[in-house]
Amino acid sequence: MGPSLQPLLLPVAVATLLVAVAGDGVVGPGQLEVEVGGGALGGGVGETVANNSHVNVLPGEDAKLACPIPSDVYGSRVSWLRRKDMQLLAISEMQYTSDHRIFVSHSRHSHKKDSRHTQMWFLHIRNVTKNDEGEYECQTSTHPPMSFMTFLKVQTARSEMQGSAERMVAAGSSLQLVCTFKDASNTPPYVFWYQDSRMINYDTARGVHINSDQEHSILTVSSVLDEHAGNYTCSPANASPSSVLVHVVVETTDPGLSRRGQKEVGEAEKTPVRQLGVKSASSAGPRVLPQTLALFLLALLLLDALTFPRVFQRSL
Repeated sequence: MGPSLQPLLLPVAVATLLVAVAGDGVVGPGQLEVEVGGGALGGGVGETVANNSHVNVLPGEDAKLACPIPSDVYGSRVSWLRRKDMQLLAISEMQYTSDHRIFVSHSRHSHKKDSRHTQMWFLHIRNVTKNDEGEYECQTSTHPPMSFMTFLKVQTARSEMQGSAERMVAAGSSLQLVCTFKDASNTPPYVFWYQDSRMINYDTARGVHINSDQEHSILTVSSVLDEHAGNYTCSPANASPSSVLVHVVVETTDPGLSRRGQKEVGEAEKTPVRQLGVKSASSAGPRVLPQTLALFLLALLLLDALTFPRVFQRSL
């Protein structure tokens, strides 16, 4: 292919794509016919940006992918590709995607071909989601094409409660819950704490105090009451929440009464059953119920009371 055809590589491919989609304005996966080069960008690339670099962002943040263009290819077109589906996103400042979160910018300073200065192109993605994760390529229209790869990593920050998932706390003692932030690129702007479904950040009247720093959020209760039992959730603004279940142990039995009851029970256990006609449960033979015995004795007394006057009269 002659040098005069080199600047036409990308425009011809783009024209083919536009005809294929018949005016829809969206380039579908698998339709890209641009030649993908594997070479790294040459001289003039700034040391602050390296090929095959990684950019880490959190869901909801904005991503900015850099592409340094050396001075010896000044004036060439720059295209952006999403490698996982070979989607053409933009050529120079013209977008070829219907995703309005994506746009391109570049450095606006003066630039000459014989200068050693590097021009910077940027691909911006607003409000990043997990689906945006993957490898992106910026490519020049030179022959062979020169490429610059950047991997966008969408981290899912999370919170984690220190200690076990359930806590047993005695009433009157103190309670401290420590929530640690994991995989967070920056400090959360706020952290909400919930007891069951109630937000308790400002429950100072109930003895609840919360202190947060760059890596932790700590909830403290100086004197635990029965009402402090429940499911506690730490919910940072930029991380997934975590929870712990708190049980409050409340002493409801009078210790003196308990000791007296235990003494009486102990003495009862030591006293053997020696009533007439009744055997202990551990002895052999049938057992006569106490109610039956009482009725039998009562009948004997009544019979004796009825027969006593007659016996007295006969003796006279």
